[in-house]
Amino acid sequence: MAGEKVALFRSFLYSGARHFITPTVEKEWRRISDQRRQDLHESWHSVHFGTVSFYLPEQRYEAEIRTQELLRFHPGRNDCLILAEAEILGANKLLSYDRDFLMNLSSRAKIELISPSEHWNNMNVSPGAGPKVTPHPSNPLTGVSWWRV
Repeated sequence: MAGEKVALFRSFLYSGARHFITPTVEKEWRRISDQRRQDLHESWHSVHFGTVSFYLPEQRYEAEIRTQELLRFHPGRNDCLILAEAEILGANKLLSYDRDFLMNLSSRAKIELISPSEHWNNMNVSPGAGPKVTPHPSNPLTGVSWWRV
């Protein structure tokens, strides 16, 4: 899991692209009972991620229909809903740490469904390349090297 988290952070820094989460992902982390963990998620969300939203009522309906289709191949309702939301809201890929989710649904997804490490490897960042986004000088991550290539 630590390797996947490093890959996700690197992909954020070296791609320069904005990363987004779906409404269901945000609902899930907001329900975390451990306040320290919830605060950490809030911090990452406020700095690194935006949340995409449904603009039309029919999009929610489409997401529910697609979720029901995906549930034939994977038992996690929220996982299926997250994939359906990403597809309907126009994502080109969805990153997940969940191996069962990836194994069960990647071949059924209408978008690329991959792990953060696979995404990072596909970026083909050359050793020594500089990130497109860097932590603020006051951020403790500035002084560590684990995220640099």
